[in-house]
Amino acid sequence: MHLFKALIPCASLIVQTLTQSLDGQTVIQDINDLATAGGKLTLKVQSLNATNLGSVASDIVEGFQDIIHSTTSITIAIGGTVPTTNVSVPTQGPSSPGSVQPFADEALEFAICGAFNAYVVVHQQLHSLVIDAYALLSTTPVSKPLGEVLKSVEELHDAFSYGLINLVPVCGKAATNDKDTLDQTLTVCVGTYNSSPL
Repeated sequence: MHLFKALIPCASLIVQTLTQSLDGQTVIQDINDLATAGGKLTLKVQSLNATNLGSVASDIVEGFQDIIHSTTSITIAIGGTVPTTNVSVPTQGPSSPGSVQPFADEALEFAICGAFNAYVVVHQQLHSLVIDAYALLSTTPVSKPLGEVLKSVEELHDAFSYGLINLVPVCGKAATNDKDTLDQTLTVCVGTYNSSPL
């Protein structure tokens, strides 16, 4: 948790930097970075077994916390609204909600939607694996914090997705379908870790 608190000032700096240089290529790179972070965490979840359970379980929670910080920063930068339940992450930035205008370049919008689709595919796989790992992870002390972190991930995914969809009206319907697809997996994942006594 100390690492989590130490990252908050870094997230604020990232927000400021992202907002100052927001352009389509920056948005694409930010989405790709989220997909990469999800891919790395997927590998961590795949490596989980009974012998490394203690250390890897903590790494999984920290990995999701990193994703929360990055997603928060990007959401603020693109003019999205960060849920107020995420009180441990910055909720305001130089860009106010709705202040970022949609991109005018259709090719750029399609490229952004393509990057978002790749992000969704990676994060859907990640959350499916986390669901599958419940039997192992539920035996660790991090299962309750993981459940809380997953709730934050779900809320931020919605905020990030809606902020992004507002930027890409040309392919907004496809991005909405991608968002809805990941929403279904996130709902199951959050329910798995929060509906059972941990």
